[in-house]
Amino acid sequence: MLKTSKRVFVGIKMTDDVAGECTNLRSRVGEVQGSWVSLHDVHLTLIPPWRTTDIGIVIQRIEDSVRVAHSFYLELHKLTYGPSARNKRYLWIECSSSSELTALRSSLIEALQGTDGIAPNDNEHGGALGAHSTRRFLPHVTIARLKGVDEHRRNAGNISIPLFIKMPVSSVQLFESLQEGSVKYAVLHSAKFPS
Repeated sequence: MLKTSKRVFVGIKMTDDVAGECTNLRSRVGEVQGSWVSLHDVHLTLIPPWRTTDIGIVIQRIEDSVRVAHSFYLELHKLTYGPSARNKRYLWIECSSSSELTALRSSLIEALQGTDGIAPNDNEHGGALGAHSTRRFLPHVTIARLKGVDEHRRNAGNISIPLFIKMPVSSVQLFESLQEGSVKYAVLHSAKFPS
């Protein structure tokens, strides 16, 4: 029997309070053309999307990886365009790249190597960790995916709004992208760190 492939990724789901603060920032930006992330879909991506047919193995590897993780605080510190001031494709909140966050991501990458759909440096086969495993990690929470070339956005200066939001992190989530290119996701599994 043929297994159905799902497009999944690993991330940290924002609490309802923090997600509310993130989505409320929309009013501070003004009019932009794009798809806004809903309150229930606000997250930080640790491992970018890939296709898999074996969710069970992926969940087991994530569970194994977080057995040594410790709770920490995620700090969201600036609302800006991303990935750069010149390439304004997203409206996102930059987060501090703490040693705990970086260690968690590294542990997940190591644990997921070799699972269905993930192979190091495997961009041509759709592997999620190819270029991403060596690219500098820029932790951020996307609140809008911007569409096309918005003249106003291109000609306007960069947005840089300082924020002081802290959120305790004690788990990671395996998400499914419900439709490629959209900003709708479902949590397939939540892996809690040991107490």
